[in-house]
Amino acid sequence: MLNLSRKRVSRIVWETLLDSIPADRSPLHKTDELESLRHAAQLNTGSMTKASLLTLWAVVRAFKPKRVIEVGTFIGKSTYVLGLEGADIDTCDYSNDIALPQWAAAPRRVTQHPMTASADMMEKLTGPYDLLFVDGRLGKDDLPHISRLLTPSSIVAFDDFEGVEKGVANAMRFNCEGALLVYPAERALSERYGIFDESTVGLIIPHSVVKLTNQ
Repeated sequence: MLNLSRKRVSRIVWETLLDSIPADRSPLHKTDELESLRHAAQLNTGSMTKASLLTLWAVVRAFKPKRVIEVGTFIGKSTYVLGLEGADIDTCDYSNDIALPQWAAAPRRVTQHPMTASADMMEKLTGPYDLLFVDGRLGKDDLPHISRLLTPSSIVAFDDFEGVEKGVANAMRFNCEGALLVYPAERALSERYGIFDESTVGLIIPHSVVKLTNQ
């Protein structure tokens, strides 16, 4: 039996995904313009780091999902990045009602579900969806809807996937049999792109969308 550490496999996955990031990273830096929306927040639930946004962009660049579910809109940084490759997005936020500016939603179809629990949003949706991104706390009521809306080839991504944070608890709700559980990218990988904070995005990638090549 060949034993490979999850940490080593995770590094290889992120190196491969980040290869898809273009030299022009101005779309990523445009998320700074959304900071002005914080004043409208009923509850400041926190925003993703640039490194986390970079790795999330790498995911959508590589897999090009057409339909995305997002749990945790807040000021829309991740929503904007999730749509950079043209996906349609349904996104909810249980704590806030912040309308995203038109530029952050175009040219995709972004449907916001403000002040809405994730289970209540997903109950209204019809699958299939290619990617689920979770930046909130999933509950047991979410799981039947997730099973209905995702396919065996859907990607699941979590923010705050570290220590005892909510991303780890969320990941534990999923059966990872037949899939890669990918730890967040090491800081050295984001530093390669001139971004010097930490990514906390973890992934579940089904084996069916992973291909080994001879190169």
